[in-house]
Amino acid sequence: MSENLALRLKEVPMPQDYFDYYTKLSEGVFTIFEQAAAAKATLADSSGMVEPKIAFDLADRVSKMHDIDVTDNLRSLIQNTPKELAALKLAEDIASGKYSGPDTDLQTKLDLAVRVALAIVTEGVTIAPLQGISEVKIKKNADGSEYLSVSFAGPIRSAGGTEAAATMLIADHVRKIAGLGKFQANSFDDETGRFV
Repeated sequence: MSENLALRLKEVPMPQDYFDYYTKLSEGVFTIFEQAAAAKATLADSSGMVEPKIAFDLADRVSKMHDIDVTDNLRSLIQNTPKELAALKLAEDIASGKYSGPDTDLQTKLDLAVRVALAIVTEGVTIAPLQGISEVKIKKNADGSEYLSVSFAGPIRSAGGTEAAATMLIADHVRKIAGLGKFQANSFDDETGRFV
């Protein structure tokens, strides 16, 4: 096993027997990963890199899934709170700009906040956060106030209704953090009737 991989494994708090088990698994995974990388380097495939990333726990999976460094903070949150509350707290931090640069616009922050929080709730094992949400946008009501709109794609259905509901709860939470208003149905366009 590579030295870097061993160091990453030691960062994850676990009993010694788990560590021994994961060390053995990691050695096998690392060997296979090296073989895959050598095969991909021949460019006989459409890509010269191995697409899957190695992750050791939920925090590592979520960080790599969304390319955002929340690993340590998420591990700490999960140790002290249920994962659903940890997801909402981390979504607040992302929406507030803790994990982005000063040039990042609010819509991008909110999009990432919703997706990362959903990945935590789904434990990073469904495609819902990546492909089930087609877009998160800030839109305007008829009166000019802004609201947060979440559009779903087919893969959210493969994750189940709980994920769709959780997404809306997360989106509403970050909407409040961002100071956006609520969506106002336009009764003149029978929008309310279409929902019913």
